[in-house]
Order: sequence, then C-alpha cells, then structure tokens
Amino acid sequence: SSMITLKAGIEGMMKRMIPEVKEVVAESE
Repeated sequence: SSMITLKAGIEGMMKRMIPEVKEVVAESE
C-alpha cells in the first residue's frame, strides 16, 4: 500500500509542476 501512496504523491507533484513548466516555456517563446 505504501507504493500506492508513493505513486499518488509523485503524480500530485507532477500535476503541480507541469503547469509551471508550461508557463516557463510560454515565457521563453
């Protein structure tokens, strides 16, 4: 069950990071 929690944590981190990455890319262009 700890693996499920770890996976959920990673997915949550990615979902928070991806919008920030897209904003940085938009600013670079």
